[in-house]
Amino acid sequence: MHKHYETAKRAYVWTSFNPEKRAQSECAYFDEIMREFAGKPDVQAKFERLFLLSLAAKSRCASSAITGPARFPVEKQRRASEREHKITGELLAYIERVRAAIKKEAYYAANPEARPIMAADADAVERFQLKLEAAKKYHAQLKEVKALIKGGMSNEEASAKAGLSSPVAWHSFNIQYANKAVKDIEAKLASLTATKAKPSSEQEIDGVRAVENTEAMRLQLFFDGKPAPAIIALLKSHGMKWAPSQGAWQRQLTENARYSVYKLLIPAINKTKEA
Repeated sequence: MHKHYETAKRAYVWTSFNPEKRAQSECAYFDEIMREFAGKPDVQAKFERLFLLSLAAKSRCASSAITGPARFPVEKQRRASEREHKITGELLAYIERVRAAIKKEAYYAANPEARPIMAADADAVERFQLKLEAAKKYHAQLKEVKALIKGGMSNEEASAKAGLSSPVAWHSFNIQYANKAVKDIEAKLASLTATKAKPSSEQEIDGVRAVENTEAMRLQLFFDGKPAPAIIALLKSHGMKWAPSQGAWQRQLTENARYSVYKLLIPAINKTKEA
């Protein structure tokens, strides 16, 4: 017997004339998704937790066709039905998010050049340098197109001569945007290079251990045990995410992160502790 059969059966006792068949269907669905996410134990564990929450919500629902219409708690069942729809919706949404992430990873595996550059990547600096070279080249090509068009060439001829793969409708703002792209990449590259050149550091601030992990490019906060719900809410409101592999709350290491954590978040955490 399936390990969740009895739970699934109880979920449909008051809403189905054949709860056994519905339970079999739920168990088959569970096994199908677990096979789909094989090799991803964290995903499987979260799916199972949401699946059981969905069954628990279903077990609180009832149908007057099963229980009989006499003294049927219409309002109570309306609320139970709304809750069940919400929880089951969260389950289905999670499955779709995981599927989308798997599809994206497969695409990046086949097209590594399309993968966004993450500051924590080992080759982030090298990829930013390549991106900068490409941006500078495109900026120069647009300037060449402008000069050639002013010299009497058509847009198509000028674009081809400048080495562009397709004609560019030249406007002055195209060059401005291309130049801005160059400056933005230069700024990101300079900041990333400077940060990665520094060793990781840590400090204790009012009972919170803050680590600037330059290898992972993360600003991390460590607590003794699980923080209180109010503190977790503060952490999330300041862009911090729980990283089980690190045992820390963290966000990308940037100047904005430093200001948010040191000037706003940690003082707010201490106020919450004192309240």
